Amino acid sequence: MTDGAHKDIVLISAGAAAEVIAAYLDRYSDLRVVGFTVDRAFLPDSDFLGRPVVAWEDLSTSFPTDQVRLMGPPTFARLNTFRRDRYLQGKEMGYDFASFIHPSSHVMTDDIGDHVIILDSCTVQPATRLGNNLVMWSSSIVAHHCVIGDHCFMSSQVGIAGSTTVGDECYFGGQVGVAHNLQIGARCAMMNAATITENLPDDSIAVGPAPQIKRYPSSRIKHVI
Repeated sequence: MTDGAHKDIVLISAGAAAEVIAAYLDRYSDLRVVGFTVDRAFLPDSDFLGRPVVAWEDLSTSFPTDQVRLMGPPTFARLNTFRRDRYLQGKEMGYDFASFIHPSSHVMTDDIGDHVIILDSCTVQPATRLGNNLVMWSSSIVAHHCVIGDHCFMSSQVGIAGSTTVGDECYFGGQVGVAHNLQIGARCAMMNAATITENLPDDSIAVGPAPQIKRYPSSRIKHVI
């Protein structure tokens, strides 16, 4: 499923994750990836996937706001703050953002924010709210009556049980599981198949199947994820 009038898309990124998203869009949507954009300091010497790469600083000149929509970056870099900042900057520049929901996913809610990317074999149950600028990688599940904040990233095989609230800018690593009716604060990092069975305050880090909640804030590991 795609949305909106403009079918031409510029992906924010020219790395491995952008290559994956471009492949999904090419095969499973009517959106056309016409280019990529990165910071000028990271501008490559050639095209990427046969399409031009332009500097973010020159984006509006190369791809005007009335001709394309944006998507991405499909990354959790700097604990989602890079993706958050690019989304907000793009909005300020006057761009609309596209969404993509893979046709094999079952999304049973209409309460979906702007710029949502949901890959294959995901499930979102009824009465759940999905925030803006969300990425759900393959085979993840968000159960009923959940609230997922803005700028969150879920890796593959994440499971969030019903009536759970997740704050903004949270990162869920692969195979993370969250128990029923919990409150997950903003900017939490849950990694390495962590099993969350208690409420997490803002900026928490949880690692592993039987995680111990770290005493230091998640901002300490922005250089890692």
